[in-house]
Amino acid sequence: MADYLYVFIAVIALMALYTIWLKVLAPKFAGVQKLSMAEYRDQFKKQSHLLLDVRSDNEFSAAHSPRAKHVSVEQIAKSNHDELDELIKGKPVVCICASGNRSMMAATVIARHGFLPVYSLTGGMGAWQSSGMTVRRSKA
Repeated sequence: MADYLYVFIAVIALMALYTIWLKVLAPKFAGVQKLSMAEYRDQFKKQSHLLLDVRSDNEFSAAHSPRAKHVSVEQIAKSNHDELDELIKGKPVVCICASGNRSMMAATVIARHGFLPVYSLTGGMGAWQSSGMTVRRSKA
């Protein structure tokens, strides 16, 4: 019975380490930077950039920034270097999702393809709306 307990603990520890790798270490190694709403406003108020909304179609339709280009995180993950190059066009990229998790994943994929600088907006659309930034809703 004790052997099973050790295996169970080892599996839980490996899962925790993998989660830490995916959410914290991999993005940092890829060159992704976290960006707060205050930093976004200061840094990109007048600087040309690509605001990339990586949420689902339904989430994007419900509320999005009028400046955002919509490409889901799943589409980003399937994109090749040339497709990303056509999308990014040499601009800094700021990824946004609902809370910051999917934007971090999308930003990591983009950074691994060599497109820097790339940022993940901390707090996502929740932070966007709370800060009073403009929101557009698509007609149903």
